[in-house]
Amino acid sequence: MSVAAPTVLNDKHDSAKFSEAPREDPVVDFESEGGWVLSRPRHTRRPPTVYSLGFTDISNAEKIVLEELYHSTRGGSDSITGWVHPVTAISHTVRFKKGSMPKYTYRGHGGNHRWDATLVLEEL
Repeated sequence: MSVAAPTVLNDKHDSAKFSEAPREDPVVDFESEGGWVLSRPRHTRRPPTVYSLGFTDISNAEKIVLEELYHSTRGGSDSITGWVHPVTAISHTVRFKKGSMPKYTYRGHGGNHRWDATLVLEEL
């Protein structure tokens, strides 16, 4: 099952908190008895990418949308379609990275309820 990416996921990210990295090392290597290091590709396809996203000063309603997205995908077991890469503007199918729950930090004061959020997605 897949869930469409909500607007807040594509439009409200903080570019200063965005990063990406391969999910795993694409090379397998081992050392022979003679001391030579032999290597080969781990896969024939390119390794999937892990994306770290940050959101600054989002409203309580936007926080609830992100929480609902996490719960509706059952914590990453279902995919999110239509997530748009903030730099390349290419749409990807992603899921929440296993073992990496979204984190929310309260930044509001008084009646102004604002949040900072971080989450980690992995490409499928």
